[in-house]
Amino acid sequence: MEVKVLYFGVTADITGKEQEFIADVKDLNSLSAILTALYPGLENANFRFAVNLKLIDDINTLSINEGDEVALLPPFAGG
Repeated sequence: MEVKVLYFGVTADITGKEQEFIADVKDLNSLSAILTALYPGLENANFRFAVNLKLIDDINTLSINEGDEVALLPPFAGG
């Protein structure tokens, strides 16, 4: 399946992109593996996934669907 991936903050710096479509995604684990293969710098980056505007605490607990929007979000600053 194909999902839309949005990059913010450090993830946008690492990928050099704001968004792209990634194919052959089965779940968030496979997406994470695809992204770190494409962009090795993501392996050490601090970010969280959000799927369709919902923050994900555990990438093993959520399935994703064709056309979902997955964002890679840097840590939030308080204030």
